[in-house]
Amino acid sequence: MLPQNEEKYREALNTVGRTDQLVQVFTPAGGHCGFTPAEHLAMLKSLFAWVEHGTKPTTASIQASCTDAAPVVG
Repeated sequence: MLPQNEEKYREALNTVGRTDQLVQVFTPAGGHCGFTPAEHLAMLKSLFAWVEHGTKPTTASIQASCTDAAPVVG
């Protein structure tokens, strides 16, 4: 998704007072089909940790997960 479109999500959640439910991260590739396997894995792990344990992801934690996963999954 283009960054300018992501702002619409923030606006919608801001309107209903739920920006605490939003985490936005971007990759240099753009689009949604160019993610590396490490990026896919990092995002899924981050989402599961948030849902199952209440650990809201940060850009830094997702990047660290990508860095850890890249040698294993590419």
